[in-house]
Amino acid sequence: MDEKIAPDLLIVEALAPDCAVCNLSRPDLIDWPESWPELSDLSNEVKSRLPQTHGRLMDLSLAAHFLLVSPEHANLQHARRKFINSLNPDLLPKEIFNENSNWSLVPVVMVSEGKGANIYYFMVGARTDASCANWPKWLMDHLDITSLGAVIDAFQAAQAFSGIFCNLFTFPLMPPDAE
Repeated sequence: MDEKIAPDLLIVEALAPDCAVCNLSRPDLIDWPESWPELSDLSNEVKSRLPQTHGRLMDLSLAAHFLLVSPEHANLQHARRKFINSLNPDLLPKEIFNENSNWSLVPVVMVSEGKGANIYYFMVGARTDASCANWPKWLMDHLDITSLGAVIDAFQAAQAFSGIFCNLFTFPLMPPDAE
């Protein structure tokens, strides 16, 4: 098992954007505090140290944390509600936090002209409702039509392979405002 990233290290490494992106793209490896005041303080401190273009990655990482942890986790219910209520709907729709969903963190290789290939982590969720699109609007700024087609193809293949035709939603753990 990988060693957890301590909140203090998360704060210190937020001063180095590449380290911060690496850390925040793996919310499953962060030793998150359980209380809302501590989570909120950590989020604010990390955001204050990140470049402005990277600040919303902290919110995506927290969202992924709450999606990966069971909603019934008693110590996190209050923090989860507070976070969802504070979340900007332009970043992620609140509907994805429906308790009847199943989420995974998956590595995806993305190729871009001039940058080569990079591995990014994406959250992928199977939801029982169809109340929102399959990805956040800002993702369109990061993926070309071929990449979006690949996401659609992957969704269709997953549904055909599993025989379960549910609504899927995905978002990358990458700074949505960075180029």
